[in-house]
Order: sequence, then structure tokens, then C-alpha cells
Amino acid sequence: MYLSIVTINYNNLNGLKDTFKSIKSQKNVSSNDYEYLVIDGLSNDGSQELIKEFELIDNYLIEADQGIADAFNKGIKKSRGKYLLFLNSGDSLLNEHSLLNVIEALKNSQADILVKKVAMVDENNNILYTIGKEFNISKQRYRNYLPHQGMLIRRDLFQQYGLYDISYRLGMDYEWSIRVLKQNPFTKIEFMDECLSRMAVGGVSQTNFKQTFLAYHRARMKNGICNPVISLISSNFFIIRRSIGLLIRGYKKGN
Repeated sequence: MYLSIVTINYNNLNGLKDTFKSIKSQKNVSSNDYEYLVIDGLSNDGSQELIKEFELIDNYLIEADQGIADAFNKGIKKSRGKYLLFLNSGDSLLNEHSLLNVIEALKNSQADILVKKVAMVDENNNILYTIGKEFNISKQRYRNYLPHQGMLIRRDLFQQYGLYDISYRLGMDYEWSIRVLKQNPFTKIEFMDECLSRMAVGGVSQTNFKQTFLAYHRARMKNGICNPVISLISSNFFIIRRSIGLLIRGYKKGN
């Protein structure tokens, strides 16, 4: 089996419906090539009932968790695919051929991590811009260039380098990436210049961007990959830049 798709959810029924609709729309894909797993943190908004009814789920787990990282880890432990894709509730695949395209890419890839772009969309699902680009490992120490909705990760990397650190409420994927890259600078990362998925603007890491960038600083300190002063300056630089960008966009929208 080439791919395990993991969706985590907590009280996001409408977002979960969108994700399920995207999975159901995929065409010409063999069920032997992928599995679909859903991890729910004991939602009380109708999500549990929807999960139990959705026919394309291969396995699910409904129980309380300790946050996003813990839910990711539960999905990893239940997965069987060679690669993993984390597609959270509210996220969706770009179009009806996305899953077929990515499985074909995985069949021909020797990458440890295959990276595609993610389309950021508004409330009407219109694409505003894309994130994800080719990068060198040295850049990753200062900013996260690996959006998890666009990452196909070899499952055995989690066996080699450990699971996500559940002490991180935000930035756990960044901490994991620099942990891997520090221990193995020769990790093979392959970038494909095409979109894999859609993500709505205003997600958890975006609305809490200050905490996210400070979590990046904490991750750099944990893994000893950067001078503390430079690390803190870097995080604050991106906080200020994001704040200014939001002010400018708000001003343009109001005028």
C-alpha cells in the first residue's frame, strides 16, 4: 500500500464534511493503493456519527487526545501505508484527480519526503495563493517550508526519528522536520511544482501565528540548530512581517 491519508478532527463537523466530500470525489483510484484513517478527539457536534457512517473510512479512532500532535501520532500508529499524508478536517484535495496523481508520483519516487504545493482558499473555496516551494535545508532552520497538507512522508521516518512531540500545541510539524534534518542532513526531499490540496485561510497556525513562530524558536532551541539570539530575532521578524501584512490586507479590503 502506497499511502495512508490521516484526517484528525475535533468538533469541526462542517469541515469534516468538506474533507469527506473531497475523498469521495477521487476518480480512478484503487482501494489497494491507499487507506483512509480518521482520528477524532471525542467530538460532540455530530462528527462522531458522520465518521461512523462514512463508507470510505478504513479505520477510525474516537477518543480524547492531548492535542493535534497526539492525534497525528495516533494516526501514524494505525497507518499501514509506505507514505503518510495529513489532511485535517476542513482541508481537501485540490481536485478529483489529486489522489491518483500523487499515488502515481509515489510509485516512481525514492524520496523520504515528497512535497507539493498547497492552495490557500477563501470561504468560497477560491484560490488566493499557494504555499510550498523548493528550498534548501539551511532555510528550514529559520522558517517552515514544509506544509503538512502538501507533504508525503515515509512512515518509517517516524520509526527512525520519533513521533511528533505532544508538548507542542503548535509548530509540532516544524519541530519534527528540523529534528529529522539535524540527525540526517541527507534526508531526500523531493519537490513537485504542483498543488496537492486546499487549505482555508485562517487555520489554527495562521490565526495563532505569534504562538506558532515562537514555537519555532522553542523547537530550534530544543534541537540546538541555531544561535538563541538569532533564533529569537528570526521569530520576531516573521511575527512583525505577518502583522504588517495583515494590516495592509485589512486596509485594502476596507477600501
